[in-house]
Amino acid sequence: MVEEGFIVDVRGGKAVVSMRRNPACDHCNLCLFRPGGQMSLEAENPVGAKVGDRVKVRLTGVSPLRASFLVYMVPLVSFVLGFIVAAAISGSEVVGGLVGAGGLVLSFILLHRYDKSIGRRGDIRPRILQVLSVERR
Repeated sequence: MVEEGFIVDVRGGKAVVSMRRNPACDHCNLCLFRPGGQMSLEAENPVGAKVGDRVKVRLTGVSPLRASFLVYMVPLVSFVLGFIVAAAISGSEVVGGLVGAGGLVLSFILLHRYDKSIGRRGDIRPRILQVLSVERR
């Protein structure tokens, strides 16, 4: 998705962009907006935009359905599978619960690492595409 906003701060190769909520976002809830329809986000600034510039920003990300699946279903499936397999092998529900809890913790660790790897790759970082107008405030 491509949006327009104003640069409110520049930090190294990144800029903080303030933008208005787009009506197309009403049902998405992927981004968190402040009251009044304003949102601020940090974006890569390869075009060298400065404070006050009106810019075009590309927002990319993981689909909300995929993110929900990863956050909710992967830990649940890890717990249930760990419980069922360990309980069947050991014959004890206590052992099954402990192994299930271990699977749950392991899934959170793996999801955390996955999240960090996505951030390092830059796949989901907003990026300023161009300066539309120079409006120093």
